[in-house]
Order: sequence, then C-alpha cells, then structure tokens
Amino acid sequence: AVARALVKEGDKFEFPVAGKLLVKRKTKKTGEEQYLWAGTCDGQQSWTTDGKNKIGKAILDWNTGKLIIEKFSVEDEGIYTFPLEKPSPGLATSLVHVELKKDE
Repeated sequence: AVARALVKEGDKFEFPVAGKLLVKRKTKKTGEEQYLWAGTCDGQQSWTTDGKNKIGKAILDWNTGKLIIEKFSVEDEGIYTFPLEKPSPGLATSLVHVELKKDE
C-alpha cells in the first residue's frame, strides 16, 4: 500500500500502523535512514540511525496501533516504511510519503 499525507508544520501527525514494531524513515532534510522501535511505553521514543543517537521524538504506540509525531516539522518530512512487514504475494510493502502542507 502507498499513502500520502500532508501535514501543517506544528500540527500533530497520527498514522495507523497496527502490528508494526519498527518504522524506518528517510527524511528530505538529512537523507539518512532513521529507525523508531515500538517497545517503550513512556512516550520517550526517539528516532535513531545507530541505536544510540537520538534524533527526534515520536511515539510508536503498540496499544493504539498509531505512529504519532506531536509537532510535525521539516525534519519529519520524508518517506516512512515498515521493514519488518511481510509483503503479501504480488503486493508491495507499505510506504507513506509525508509532506509539509503549504499554506494556500
């Protein structure tokens, strides 16, 4: 499945990711692959490139099945995928293209 989301800067971004334990993103700003693991329930999850550094905050909530970024910014704009997702025969894995919504 492929999805596109437009989010205003500073707005809360929520996306349903039921059953996903890992999110990978590649942002326009850095171009580096960053990872967010489900697992901590304290809301203190951070994106990382190596498992040690902390880049930005987000929540991958196993209970609600949502990826949540409280205040979306230019640092969050990019492509989000789910590396542990098993593709269905003949179908691609999920990809979400998240962009900043421009004022009209």
